[in-house]
Amino acid sequence: MSGLEAIPWKDYITPTVAIVGAVLGIVNLAITIGQRRVRLSIRPTQAVGAKSYCIEVVNLSSFPVTISKVGFCRTGEGGTRRVAINKPIVSGGLPKWLQPREAVSISFDPREDIRAREKTINLCASTSCGKIVDGSILAFKRFQKELAS
Repeated sequence: MSGLEAIPWKDYITPTVAIVGAVLGIVNLAITIGQRRVRLSIRPTQAVGAKSYCIEVVNLSSFPVTISKVGFCRTGEGGTRRVAINKPIVSGGLPKWLQPREAVSISFDPREDIRAREKTINLCASTSCGKIVDGSILAFKRFQKELAS
């Protein structure tokens, strides 16, 4: 008779359940940390029937977020430089309070804001708590092609 056959099957259950419980605890911790992060989707859009462009900000967090500034960011030799849009056009003005899954569109005229024509920049938004979130680089490259034409 080998040593494994001498151990009853119920003695395998306790360590197995303990391992499963530890793994689920770590997974739950990772999910909880992820839910407490500020998550925003920032993408350029074009205003319908107008010469202005919009930056749409969607709150993907599980809690309300206040958007205080929207603009452009440039990463270069001296670090990251962020510049807010000079004259944002948004109903109610900024700062804007967004519930989870709520969106706001901030319009601007690219002719007035010359930074929109630069090649090495991206979109970004800032919350009232100081968190800065950068937008999609690919979406902004498409947006720059439209501005160039």
